[in-house]
Formats: sequence, structure tokens, C-alpha cells
Amino acid sequence: MAVFAAYFLIFLGMTLHSDATYCICNDGLSDPVLQKNIDYACGAGADCNPILQNGPCYQPNTVKDHCNYAVNSYYQTKGQSAGSCNFSNTATVTQNAPSAAPGCVYPSSPSNNGPSPTPTPTPLTPGGNPNTSGAPTIPFPGSNTPPVSNLAPNGIGFDNDNAASVTLNRSTTLIMSTLILLVSGTWPAVLTLLERRGRLPQHTYLDYTLTNLLAAVIIAFTFGEIGNSTIQKPNFLNQLSQDNFPSVLFAMAGGVVLSLGNLATQYAWAFVGLSVTEVVTSSITVVIGTTLNYYLDDKINRAEILFPGVGCFLIAVCFGSAVHASNAADNKAKLTSFSKDNAAIKDAPISNEMNANSATKEDLENGNGTKEKAKFGTANFLIELENRRAIKVFGKGSLIGLAITFFAGFCFSLFSPAFNLATNDQWHTLKSGVPHLSVYTAFFYFSVSCFVIAVILNISFLYRPVLNLPKSSIKAYLSDWNGRGWALLAGFLCGFGNGLQFMGGQAAGYAAADAVQALPLVSTFWGILLFGEYRRSSRRTYVLLVGMLSMFVVAVGVLMASSGHRK
Repeated sequence: MAVFAAYFLIFLGMTLHSDATYCICNDGLSDPVLQKNIDYACGAGADCNPILQNGPCYQPNTVKDHCNYAVNSYYQTKGQSAGSCNFSNTATVTQNAPSAAPGCVYPSSPSNNGPSPTPTPTPLTPGGNPNTSGAPTIPFPGSNTPPVSNLAPNGIGFDNDNAASVTLNRSTTLIMSTLILLVSGTWPAVLTLLERRGRLPQHTYLDYTLTNLLAAVIIAFTFGEIGNSTIQKPNFLNQLSQDNFPSVLFAMAGGVVLSLGNLATQYAWAFVGLSVTEVVTSSITVVIGTTLNYYLDDKINRAEILFPGVGCFLIAVCFGSAVHASNAADNKAKLTSFSKDNAAIKDAPISNEMNANSATKEDLENGNGTKEKAKFGTANFLIELENRRAIKVFGKGSLIGLAITFFAGFCFSLFSPAFNLATNDQWHTLKSGVPHLSVYTAFFYFSVSCFVIAVILNISFLYRPVLNLPKSSIKAYLSDWNGRGWALLAGFLCGFGNGLQFMGGQAAGYAAADAVQALPLVSTFWGILLFGEYRRSSRRTYVLLVGMLSMFVVAVGVLMASSGHRK
């Protein structure tokens, strides 16, 4: 009797145990593979409501657990049919219940209570022919199976971005690249215009940084919320609460160096000129930043093309330095000659403040002056400009401007690698299963840090100005409306230019993103047309200027030709 009871208990245990069968994802799979399993299972009939936000099985930092639940639900919905727990050999059947969060219950038997199964098309073999062998197979993305719903991982859209439903064709990409060049090359000209009209750079930058942050917020809450939020590609708001602090620090570090670089260029434009400053800083950015990104991105760029391009940028930097030195010598010669011809030059007043009313009527750049207005490039023009502008450059050495320019270029070169680390986590600082920062979330964080450092430094410069600028105050800043609209516009242009650059780079690859390095050509156009830079200069200066721009164009073309695509 005891033997019979023992056999009965064994039989009963085997019977009960056989009903508890689960399908789980294999160990050691990468997050993209786990996400593909989740997307396909949820789109093909699995009940994935429990792993959505606020669901009992929702664990935002563990993609593996979500994959286990999704494939198991699919397996049970398919009635535990043979082959329904395969997923291209990335899942397996087990009788051990997967570990789960408190309150999360995995279905362990066939169920018809979930969503209606999606009709299964005839599966295709790797050669593309229908499988007629009778062996049960499960259609899976990558085998010519049509995507199911919007969740099937078809590889189209943004690589590391939540706006997966947004795709760009070639025409749209070309338009976006053109917009990037226009807005990114124009906002420096706007800030230069304000400085030449006499507005203090501290006032201008405080206005500029406000709308620059506002642009990032608008982009985050619009483009950052497009598309379905998934475990691996969450939307902007979902990422704010995730454990991604190391990547946030990288993004904010990028914002700090970007703010320092932009702040430095605002002073460099006065000493070196818009054209040379933009070319030199962009060239230094590529020489250092692109080289760092080459190693961070597993050498996806073609080195045999990339590094000759880096050499071209180095030559452009040398040409730019020579242009600045030659132009400074030209200006000195003009003023010396003028001093000899007109002894009264030494009595020419140099004002510290600009008359706000006359600025809008007779400024040097808008062409609305009187008949006696000095022509571009003459000694009279240089003296009038010095009288009006906020940053006084007469009597200061040419090396000051170059030093500021090189510092700005160094800061810019660190921003891109920091942003790269924030969005791709090459150093594996995130915990296992935590999704990478989307480009919009990273853009938001670095814009916040950019704003904070700009406010701190510029408020400090109000009371302790640099380069002999006049002191100011918060009260004076708040009451200074002369040119405020232009400064706010410049911030919007810069913010949306950066956002468009990131979007274009994610959608069209690095070739489109690298094209933005041509923005100094737009700034040079404004510098020569609007501000009269290098007018009536020596032939030597013109030869060096043409050499700098030509080498820069060649370097940008080589950089674009070397571009690869992130896997």
C-alpha cells in the first residue's frame, strides 16, 4: 500500500509538473536581440500589457525579464506548439519558473485569453522559397517575414533613438542638411553684429542661452515623444526616471565644454574676425574630436581617408593663423599711414558706450549711414568700428585672439566625444539592461548644463568683466532691450541647428552629420558681405584667405567621404 501511494504521488507530481512549461530567452543575448524578441512577440499576439509601464511585470532596467515574459506569453498563446519557442534559436523551453518581480505571474499553460494570434504567413527559407517540408517553423524578422504591427524590428528608422517611426528620404535629408548649414552658420553672425553695435557680450549671451535651452526643451517634448515607447527605446519622459546617471554626466560634461567654447568664440570674433575664427575652431574640432570618435566608434570611418582629411584640417588651421597675422599687419599699416596723413588721428575719441538711438539708424553694417560714412576696409572704418563696438581691440596683441580661438576649438573638440559616450555608452558605465540615452534626452541634459554654466559665468562677468569691458549689473542687463530680439533669435537658431544636426545624423548616417562642419563657409559669407572683413587688404592676405577656405573645403569633402555607419 505504501509503495502504491509513493507511485501515486510520483505520478501526480509528474502530471502537475508537466503542465508548468515556460519559454524564456537564452542567457548572454545582447539587448538589441532581446528587444527584437519583445517587439516581435508583442506584435504577433502575445499579451504584453503586464510589462508596460505601471504593469505588474514592468522592470525598466531589465530587458531580459521583459523578453522572458513576452516570448512566454507568445508561447502560451500559440498553445505551446512545437517551434513557437524558438525565435531564431534565441529562446528555449524550461519547466523552471523565471524569476519575476513581486506580483508578476508568468502564464505556465496554453491560454486563449490573450490577444488574438496574428495569422502566420507561409514561412520562407533562407533562400526565399516557401517551406513545404512540414516542419513547424516560426516566422521571425530577418527572414523576409513582413513586420507585424509597428513593433517588428525591421531596422528602419533611428538607430539609437525613440522616434523610430520617423524616416528620412534623400530629398528630406538634403533639405535638413541645408537648413543645418544655414542656421548653424548664421547665428554667429547675429552675435557678431550685436557686439559691433556696442551691446555687451555678457548681455547678449544671457539672452542667447535662454532660447538655446528653450529650443532643446521644445525638441525633447515633441520629437522626443514621437513613436511607441519600448523597453530598449523609451521616450524622453520615460528616460528621465531611469537609472542612467553615468550617461547623463557625460551629456552634461559635453554641455559644459560647449558653453565654454561658445563663450570664448564671442570674444574671439572681435579679435580674429568671424571667418577665421569659425574655420580654425571647426578644424581643431575635427582634428581632435573626430580622431577621438574614430576610436570610440570602433573605427567605423575609413582611416585611409579620414586621417588625410584630418591633415587637411591641420593645414587649414595654419592658413587661418597666417590670415589673422597678415590681416592684423594690414590694419596696422592702414592706421599708421592714416596717422601720418592726419595728425588728428590721435585725438579721435573712442567711446565706451554706444548711443542706442543712432545705432539703429547709422550702424556700420546696415548700410544706412550718412554720405561721410567710411568705406569698408579703410582706416576711418576701423576707427569708427572701434568707437562703436563693445570689445575694444586696438592696442592688444594678435596672439590674444588666436589664444582665445584655440581654446574655443579645444572645448568644441571635447563636446562631440562626450555626447557620443552619453548616447552609445562605449565604456559600459550603465547597468545591464539600462537603455542608452536617446539623442533627444542627451540633448536636453547637455543643454541644461550649457545653460547653467553660461548663466554663472556671464553674471560673474557682469561685475568682473574681462578684456577691459565696462562693468554692468543684473538690473542693467534686464533693462537692456537694444538688440535683445536678435540675441534671442540667435539662441533659437543655434538650438534648433544642433537638434537638426543630431536628427540628420541619426537618420542619414555620419556623412550628413559631418556636412555641418562646412558651416564656417556660411559664416565667412556673412563676414565678408555684412561686415566687410578683409576688404582692401594686401594680396598676401587674399592668397592666404583663399588657401584657408580651399583647404577647408577639401578637408570637409574628405571627412564626408570617410564616413561610416554605426552597426
